[in-house]
Amino acid sequence: FGAVFTYYLKAIPKTGKATRREAEKSLRKANTDVPFPGWDQLRQESVESGPKVLLLVRDEKGDPVRWIDGIAEKGLHRTSWDLRYAAPDPIDFRKPDFTPPWVGEPQGPLAAPGTYSVTLYVLHEGVLEAQGTPREFRVRPVDTAPAGTDFAAVAEFQQTTSELSRQISGARRQLGE
Repeated sequence: FGAVFTYYLKAIPKTGKATRREAEKSLRKANTDVPFPGWDQLRQESVESGPKVLLLVRDEKGDPVRWIDGIAEKGLHRTSWDLRYAAPDPIDFRKPDFTPPWVGEPQGPLAAPGTYSVTLYVLHEGVLEAQGTPREFRVRPVDTAPAGTDFAAVAEFQQTTSELSRQISGARRQLGE
């Protein structure tokens, strides 16, 4: 369910560790000594995060709707957007001791039918670089919706209540602290 995005990545930026290993491999093929990289470089490589692929969905006004994680590997990939805005829940870094199996991931309100666009980005070493041009797509209403339904008004109401819920949750947490 949702909008399915297919993208092809010809190349992905290499990490410092991958670059060093390629250089070491060529030195081994040449049958020469492979120098020790040094503790500073190894420490830097251990904290380095690999490249990330992100897709940004925007509405017809150009406002961001949602970031979607993609697969950061060379080749053809698919990912989908569930036609929802980001969840309004405040960010919580604590891991619960037990999560019931019936509890799913938090969800935001559904987006209204209309024209949207998606842009593919690669995040590497703190630099977010757009890949290609934005692609437009259309979200259509479900066939079973009652005639005369104002989807834009419903979506706006859901976003307003979602933001109110987020603020209440944040205030409750502050009171608890």
